[in-house]
Amino acid sequence: MITPADRRETLQTDVNVRTVVPRWARKWPFRPTNIITQRRAETILLQNCRSEQGRAAAYLWGNVSAGLGLEIKATGAVLVREKFNCAMRVAREILQRAYAGLNASAHFPNDVYDDRLLHAEMESLKESDLIYCPSPMVAWSLEEIGIERSRMVMTSYGFDPARLSGDHQALSVIDAPTFIFVGYICVRKGAHILLEAWRRAGARGRLVLLGKVEPMIADRFADVLARPDVEHHPFARDVGSYYRSADYFIFPSLEEGSPLVTYEAAFCGLPSIVSRMGAGAIVRDGIDGVIVDCDDIKSWTHAIANAAAGGKPAADQARQIRERSMQFTWDRVGAQRREQLFERL
Repeated sequence: MITPADRRETLQTDVNVRTVVPRWARKWPFRPTNIITQRRAETILLQNCRSEQGRAAAYLWGNVSAGLGLEIKATGAVLVREKFNCAMRVAREILQRAYAGLNASAHFPNDVYDDRLLHAEMESLKESDLIYCPSPMVAWSLEEIGIERSRMVMTSYGFDPARLSGDHQALSVIDAPTFIFVGYICVRKGAHILLEAWRRAGARGRLVLLGKVEPMIADRFADVLARPDVEHHPFARDVGSYYRSADYFIFPSLEEGSPLVTYEAAFCGLPSIVSRMGAGAIVRDGIDGVIVDCDDIKSWTHAIANAAAGGKPAADQARQIRERSMQFTWDRVGAQRREQLFERL
């Protein structure tokens, strides 16, 4: 494993990890030198590929420099790419429409989706022999930009049950359903849809938001965020205690890969009200929750009102969802992904 830096506190692995930033400096901010450290990591990767003389498989995670894919292919290595979110070109189109719909195009994060990054991603995808797709929507986005399904490895992400251990509940018990959203409270995650739908639904219940808030969202929806039936918690080390305090998980995300929060909510027995992006590879419509297949405010308002009117989920439904989640623990998913790689190689 070759990476610019290793942020882990402990080294609980027998994998050889090669870093550019030394371990003793792992807590230093290194974003200003990120271009240098990334390119140095890529150079080390290329050196390893060349030394294997055509017997290597290079597995790329995250954004890489333009030209890296071609350089790897020139060594004779098999090029494998992890696509942890949708294709950037598709994501940019989705989010540009969303910000424009809010008359907030000036707040669109252009630096995250600039032409240089889109070009580099497109190039590496075209050169990849295999592309891991952790959800159906990631595969769909790649097809939208012309990537053949034959090169895609259909898989999922997973979660660590130990991270959610315990029985403590962070929130007080109320005589009405609690809906929880976990993540960055931003346009990309559909926060504007959720807050407007909550404003309109008039549901008897409580909306809990766990995460930082995008400044534009905080400004536009200050009245909703200030309501007594809405709670905002910027950060929680014990996220499981918040899931265990809720009755429904709600996540109208506009663009995702395979959201960890959806897997964790399922493990905690929460039926999901999610977008198709937010469903990942785990939520089945009408079985593990409800998939709202659009960003129409009326549909989300209706989904919230229906769930609130139905009260708290039955114990057997929560048990079924938790059982479903156990198919997505990292020990199972990791073994699956390894076997998929071996089969395709």
